[in-house]
Amino acid sequence: QTDDFICLASDGLWDVVSSEEVAGMVRDTVKNPSMVAQRLGLEACSRGSRDNISVLVAFTKQGLGSHEKIFEGGREKHGFTQTFYGSR
Repeated sequence: QTDDFICLASDGLWDVVSSEEVAGMVRDTVKNPSMVAQRLGLEACSRGSRDNISVLVAFTKQGLGSHEKIFEGGREKHGFTQTFYGSR
């Protein structure tokens, strides 16, 4: 099985969540890709991480991601990627 994503995160995540657990959570949440990084950050918080928590998940397969397109008059007007910013 190949990975369809890359997860870059600070020690705030990796100190309390293993890479295997991250992979499982990403695969479970891929139905809503825009929520993946938020879910991982919240999981680290709920496990009592005492370090900075920064998480970025990039999907490497086409069709997986939170890219949105806005259409006007049948033509693409804007494209943007939904991003979650937060701190604890």
